[in-house]
Order: sequence, then C-alpha cells, then structure tokens
Amino acid sequence: MPEPLRVLMFPAQGNASENRYLDVLVDGLRALDVEVRPWKKAVPSGPADVFHVHWPEVLGHIHARRGQGLRGWWAAQLLWWTIRRVKRGGGKLVWTAHDITPHEQRLRDDPFTSRLLARFLNEVDAVISLTEAGIAPVKAALPMLRDKPFHLGRHPHYRTVYPPQPFDTAGLARYGAAEGQFVYAFLGRMRANKSPEILAEAFRGLEQDGNFLILAGGATDDMREQLEAILADNPNSLRRYDRIPEDEMARLHACSDVLVFPGTDYFNSGTIYTALSLNVPVIAVRSPVNSEIQALVGEEWLFLYDGPLSTDILRRARTVVARRREGATCDLSAFAPDLAARQHLAAYRDGLANARRTPA
Repeated sequence: MPEPLRVLMFPAQGNASENRYLDVLVDGLRALDVEVRPWKKAVPSGPADVFHVHWPEVLGHIHARRGQGLRGWWAAQLLWWTIRRVKRGGGKLVWTAHDITPHEQRLRDDPFTSRLLARFLNEVDAVISLTEAGIAPVKAALPMLRDKPFHLGRHPHYRTVYPPQPFDTAGLARYGAAEGQFVYAFLGRMRANKSPEILAEAFRGLEQDGNFLILAGGATDDMREQLEAILADNPNSLRRYDRIPEDEMARLHACSDVLVFPGTDYFNSGTIYTALSLNVPVIAVRSPVNSEIQALVGEEWLFLYDGPLSTDILRRARTVVARRREGATCDLSAFAPDLAARQHLAAYRDGLANARRTPA
C-alpha cells in the first residue's frame, strides 16, 4: 500500500468568525488519505512531499505588529528553511493565488512584506487558482510565475460547516426590519477596499418603506464615522461595527434577501462563497472571476453589474435574484468539497510527477 502524501500547509486552520475555507479543504484532503500537517511559525517542521502555502503575507502582518518585528523575522527564516528542506527531499512548494497583492494597503506598502513576497514567489513550483479566469491575471501581474504549472482547485462551498437555514421571517423583528421589507445586507469586516459606504449611499436612494439595510462587521473608527454620516437618521437600517460571532453571522444571513458586495479592489471573495453556501443571492461587480462563478450558479444567484454600484442597480437586482423566502436553493455542485479536494490532490501529484521527470 503506498504511503499517504505528506502535505505541510500554512495556514491550515480556518477562523471561526471569518473564514472556514481551510477547515473544509483540509477535511476533504484527509478524507482522501492525504496527511495534512500545519506548518508552525515558531519551530522547525518535519519532512513533507508538498509545502502548500495560502497567504505568505501573514508573516508580514506579524512583523508589522508593535513589538513583533523579531517574531516576524524569525518566522520568515523558518519559512525559507522549510522550503529548502522540502525541496532537498524532492518535494514542491505550492501556492494558492487567493490574491495578486495583499488585501491591506499597509502591507502592500510595507518593505518587509514586499521583500518576503518577492522571494517567496520566486521559490514557488506550482500555482493553484480558484478559477480558470484567475490564471491569466496572475501570470500578467507576476512574471516570475508565467512558466510555472497552474492548476484549477476550486473554492469548496461551506455547507459542511454552515448548513443553510430557511429564511427567518420571525427573526426580522430582532434586527428592526418589518416582515414586508426586502433586506439588503453587507456582512463581514468593513475594509476600505470593500466600499460599504457606496452601498449606504445607494440604499438611501431606494423607497425606504419597502427596503431595509443591514451593515454588520468590524470597522475602523474612520469607516464607522463615514457610514454614520450617511445613515445616522435612517430608521430602515441596522448598523453594527463589532466583530460578529459565527452563530450570529448565520442568523444575519438567514434574515437577508440578498448580500451586496460593492468592493472592486479584490481578486477572489470568500464572502461570495459564504453567502451562496447559505442560499443567499449576491450582488457584485462584474469581473472575469465573478463571471466564471456566475456561469456555474446562474444570474439569479450572482447578479453582476458594471460600473459603480447605484440605487438603480439595487432596484434591478431585486427583480432578478432568487426568491429566498420561497425556498430557492443554489446548486453548488461545482464547488463540492470532495471535488475541490480531488482537484488539489491532482495538483500535488502532478507537481511531484513533474519534479521526478525533471533532471537534477
């Protein structure tokens, strides 16, 4: 019987309050008898066939924290040591291209993070893309990867950890909405690149009696002030600026008719996958990546618009999106966790096979 494939992964555990992608992926791989171990940032790791890194910029986050510079530097040294050890043993470094650049502007401008990413990307042996449409932009933006093998490894849906719930009509009153109001929602961290203020402005132009807006998620003081300046006198909105626990986030989704994602400065969005997993339609800007997802789930589940979000777009989307309150269910078979795990395993095996075919 062949030995199980040994995968060292970083990160290898999701965040219960924000993103369970890693948990679903790791569970799927382990179901295929892949040995997945988390890479530790503080101590050396054992041998592996594949070192799979998702967000190397996490080390930049650590280094940028007050008083954590040395810890971040040490973690980077262990990263390079691990890459060398894996490659000396015939293994490969695999990167999932979740983003072309870090989410946060401060990391994009940070010299330590910039040097770390440049060195890391030059070490990468193979790239996993969540969509076919995402491959060309990565190659165009990161020339050091143009000749590397790319593999499709779709983002698994979240239904194994977030079972979808029917629309919670009775729960609307909990958040201040009337039963007959159509609920637009923005759920999750309110980063500047997600532009929640654009949604707030567009919502103000709607007929207020028949509509309600939920804004819920962590926000900076500046973002909070900006949103309150727009909505402070609006009785048809719920604004929460704290970090929302996982169970409460599920309840908020269950009271939402559609999730609105007005940001444009992003590559892949876990928010979209979360909403679709919970049978909540999404309004998002048109992009090659989003268009590919729309082709797989339908316009009634992922309504795409061109140009900046506007009141008219919110009105048009309401006439198109799936009717949650009538029990509509999104077909996410293309994003099944077992399929995503098999795609990742195929990428690992192909990378190792190419390594064995390549002369030393």
